[in-house]
Amino acid sequence: MSEIDHVYEVVDATSDEMYYPMGVFLLLDEAKNALRIMSKECSECSITEHGGEDGYEKIEVRQRSVGKLRDNDSGVPVFTMERKCAYDDDEDENIWSIIKSEDE
Repeated sequence: MSEIDHVYEVVDATSDEMYYPMGVFLLLDEAKNALRIMSKECSECSITEHGGEDGYEKIEVRQRSVGKLRDNDSGVPVFTMERKCAYDDDEDENIWSIIKSEDE
């Protein structure tokens, strides 16, 4: 049986002053896919705890070590998604859309 060296934590990174975990995954692709699906299914609302106030949110997938204690280790960002809320004339409502989605 192989050991797990890393996990991938999805984090609300909208505010530098707040830490809000959204989920933990064993594989990076699973974390990225879950985030993309959630973003698509929730186009009418913010998907973060700290987003939405100014119509912007940032979500990161961070690689975290397993079985190691580190002081002030918040993980290494490996994927970032940013979303912005804007009024859509065709839908006649505010819609959240992805403005950035990339590997670090």
